[in-house]
Amino acid sequence: MERRHLRKVICMILVTALACAAALVSVSCGKEEEEKAVPEEDAAAQAEEEKQEAPASKTSALRLKSGKTVKLDEEGRITRKSVYRLKSGTRVTRGEIKKTGGASRYFRIYRIRKGDRVFRRINGRSYRENPYVSLSDLRYIKTLYRDFSGKTRTGEIIVNKAVAGDTLEIFRELYKEKYEIRKMRLVDDYWKEGGSGTDADTASMNDDNTSGFNYRTVAGTSTISRHGSGRAIDVNPFENPWCPGGKLYGNQSASAEYADRGKKLPHMIYSDSVITKIFKEHGFRWLGETGTRDYQHFEK
Repeated sequence: MERRHLRKVICMILVTALACAAALVSVSCGKEEEEKAVPEEDAAAQAEEEKQEAPASKTSALRLKSGKTVKLDEEGRITRKSVYRLKSGTRVTRGEIKKTGGASRYFRIYRIRKGDRVFRRINGRSYRENPYVSLSDLRYIKTLYRDFSGKTRTGEIIVNKAVAGDTLEIFRELYKEKYEIRKMRLVDDYWKEGGSGTDADTASMNDDNTSGFNYRTVAGTSTISRHGSGRAIDVNPFENPWCPGGKLYGNQSASAEYADRGKKLPHMIYSDSVITKIFKEHGFRWLGETGTRDYQHFEK
């Protein structure tokens, strides 16, 4: 009797163990399927964001030569939140970058949430509720760039989450290549009371500002621009104007000197420019070599 009872107990234990193992396999498979469901084009952006989510347990502070104070984690690296709060155009020296964990710490992707500081800047300006692109589709990116005098500054741009990972890598590579950018601010900084997205875009271009998302139509049409979905980036637009049909577009009349692409002036973009090669490697196309002749414009 005791042996039969012992065998019965052992059988019950084995059945329970097999059931648990089956449940674990089911959960694991479900998780694998869920991970595979993440769009490939968004995977890099998601990985970057998740990598940056962990908060620092202990912090210290460092005052930059620009006068800005940033927080450092327990390993002496600039924190994610400090990078987020640095104003675009802030000068950062080579020594400060090294002291705060290296250049890679300054290249970040952030979600935009209702009520946060980025949302307050763009709401009612470059972003308005619409049927085509939602707030959750957009990502705010911080970068480093070299200005026209070769100095390192912090930059910012908003793009669609589908191209956020590529955009981060593009500007990281441009920084490594010492490619010069005049300035890199949100187009909202050019918004005027009662103005439009097109007005702000014109002011941004004439100020030679590199920018991305701006919910607006293509100038002179009712078609939503690729900028309106966050899938286009304009780089150094003053030196690289839009010349449809080979003629300078009216709202960039100040860039007349750069309409003649045979001059090879500094910061002009060409098919063999390093910036064109880098954007193309990440799946973007350059409209400077299409009939559109939009020399500042890259899209995906």
